[in-house]
Amino acid sequence: MSQPPPPSSPEPQEPGKPEEPAAPQPDEQRAGAPDDVAPPQEGPRLTKGEPGQQPSGADDGAPPQPPAPGGGGGFGPPVTPPPLPQAPPAQPAYGPPQPGQPPQPGYGFPQQPPAQPGYGYPQQPPGQGFGAPGPYGAPTAPHPQYGWTPPPGADAAGKPSAGSRGPVIVLVIAAVLALLLAGGGAVWFLTGKDSGPTAGSPTDDGGGGDDTDEGGEGGEDVAGLPDQAIEAEVAWQVASPEATEEDILVYAKGFWLTDDAMVRMMKDEVVAYGLADGEELWSTPVETQEGRCNATRTASEGRIALLQGRDCEHLTVLDITTGEEVWTLPVSSGTTTPGRYDDPVILGDTVVIGWAAGIHGFSISEEKQIWAPQQGETCKEVGFAVFDEVLLSELFCGYAGEKGVSIRATEEDGTELWEWEVPQEWDGEVVEFRSVLSLDPFVVQLRLGEGYGESEEHLFVADAEQNRIVHQLPFDDDRHVLPCEAVSMSDCPGAVVLDDMLYLASRMSGDNAVVAFDLTTGQAVWEADPINGGQIVPFGTLDGKVLAYQLAGYEVAGMVVAIDPETEQAEPVMALEHTARETERTILNNTYTFDARLLWHNNTFFMIDEAFYPHDGEDDPALLVYR
Repeated sequence: MSQPPPPSSPEPQEPGKPEEPAAPQPDEQRAGAPDDVAPPQEGPRLTKGEPGQQPSGADDGAPPQPPAPGGGGGFGPPVTPPPLPQAPPAQPAYGPPQPGQPPQPGYGFPQQPPAQPGYGYPQQPPGQGFGAPGPYGAPTAPHPQYGWTPPPGADAAGKPSAGSRGPVIVLVIAAVLALLLAGGGAVWFLTGKDSGPTAGSPTDDGGGGDDTDEGGEGGEDVAGLPDQAIEAEVAWQVASPEATEEDILVYAKGFWLTDDAMVRMMKDEVVAYGLADGEELWSTPVETQEGRCNATRTASEGRIALLQGRDCEHLTVLDITTGEEVWTLPVSSGTTTPGRYDDPVILGDTVVIGWAAGIHGFSISEEKQIWAPQQGETCKEVGFAVFDEVLLSELFCGYAGEKGVSIRATEEDGTELWEWEVPQEWDGEVVEFRSVLSLDPFVVQLRLGEGYGESEEHLFVADAEQNRIVHQLPFDDDRHVLPCEAVSMSDCPGAVVLDDMLYLASRMSGDNAVVAFDLTTGQAVWEADPINGGQIVPFGTLDGKVLAYQLAGYEVAGMVVAIDPETEQAEPVMALEHTARETERTILNNTYTFDARLLWHNNTFFMIDEAFYPHDGEDDPALLVYR
């Protein structure tokens, strides 16, 4: 089963993630500073763009699970950046510009539940060598816990099987409720948002035409939620890639929509599957070291970027509408290269990646590096994320950020919008920046305290422009599911932000709920229970409502619901095929969603597995699609 059970301890190393060799400590993960590298020397902080100058730098409540088989830039206001030179300088100019002056038992579609009582917090919780850069290969030809159960007497036959690569079309006869399927439907996925960018949400580039994004709209006309709840069947599925004992674990992180395809990372290849039937349209081989080299979580203008090579030392831009490589360039700084927790980002014509060595920026159209770290710089941008049309960076000053950490927002060309200084202490506790959940409002996850066993994760609402914290949310990682993976600057699949409200799953024994936090007051204000009980996780928004998935169990299948903030209740959207509940559980069987992603697109529900183990079942899917 590709989703390991949640840890019993309230302080898991990384909930929902496999056990790997000991992860580096936070300063190593975030700053990536190896033990044998001396701290960077302090140096003057100069303006970007001038060659030769230095920059400024859960418990799911189910019966016990059966055993698995086999066991930077500178601080301050912006200045107008100079134009790019007509020819590359001898030393690439450093990135974004520096400061200047301002610029229950089986159930069917339910009866209306009673109104929820007022919610307050806290409540007492229950007791090998890699060749020279060049083409990496042209595209090749196509080579449950709780949920819906049919009413008594209903027939639901035809359990799907995974088979080999490619789709499996499953026809199911289900004499259940006759439901009208409404056409259309928009695209939203984990951490999607109607009004403003959220961690991992689609950017505006996904809105149409040639533009595509992870969870983007694929360029076609879209509508809202169906008029009536859908009784869905498995439309198609894709088998998991093989993970050998030698591999231990294979990651395949990243998926994107185009007009006609679901494009996703697989083991050492990028593959496009037709949205209609799951047929493989094209595949492009890549060398990602079983997923240790990362790809951009979003696409921009129909393109993604990914790292590949033995040491992730090459950066490739790929056109996901055709599968054609745009270009591949080396990316390194001396002997250091990006690592397991370093993610490239793409925005328009620019690709950026940062790690311990600092910023590396590339122009797609010019096929060259335009930003680079400078020797002796004081501050380095060590991580990046994209929110809508805004580029965020994590700026470390001094060795491993010992002289300060900031979050910096810029436009695509590096023009600074604002910079927020992460407080070094809060209530007497040392502060470590973890992730950004939302840009507007600005919500961050910070760790307070020193030492993993003595520190705790907390959520804050900040005013970035005024450089101050406005609210500390009543988040408790014993009570609530941790929203962010925290080894990436903005990978927060457990958080949904909509209209100044944050929605998280509670971490309760047995039935849980979706908890709503008012970001304008900093209070937890109400809870939405799953329909007839069970486990529930929010994953997106549509039509002003929060989309959530009710997990499949051993006796009942899963369900997609929409939580209405006005009524504070869940409404059924899609009842998933009863006979597929065990298949669902191979992808997601608890409320930790770091290795599994959920996506809604035009009345189709996608369950996407992104981590694969040697003990996975032969029929376990990497991609399960309901319609």
